[in-house]
Amino acid sequence: MGLSAVLNDKVIIMDLKSKTKPEIINELVEVLYTSGKIKNKELFVKSVLDREKLGSTGIGKGIAIPHGKVEGIEGVVVAMGLSKKGIEFDALDDKPVHSVFLIAANPDNSSHYLKTLAKLSRIVRFPDFRTKLMDATKPSEVIDVILNFEEN
Repeated sequence: MGLSAVLNDKVIIMDLKSKTKPEIINELVEVLYTSGKIKNKELFVKSVLDREKLGSTGIGKGIAIPHGKVEGIEGVVVAMGLSKKGIEFDALDDKPVHSVFLIAANPDNSSHYLKTLAKLSRIVRFPDFRTKLMDATKPSEVIDVILNFEEN
């Protein structure tokens, strides 16, 4: 199962409003919660923030991939947000983050979780992918960009 299969219009934020890492994580968790993808948003936020304490998931080149595992999640779910301005996310290259992919999974689903994380880590390294994401104007275009790069 690819990334495009776990993303839909309801879990993509085209213009993140938050300005800090914890606020961004909360904003993305909220869309997973309101879309019924996670049951306990407070527990999941804590899981993601605890993971961030181990090292930033701001991997550089404008990308962050925060992630966490908690009970009560079916399979693997992803929320995504874009910020034209950029967000301070303690990225490895000390540059602002423009695309944030939040991955959530049940602890029992580690294999699918790691495959999703690996697939995402592979496609975000392409400059053309990052550019096309930022050029997208609606969630369906974001999904199309991801689908096109997954197929390559």
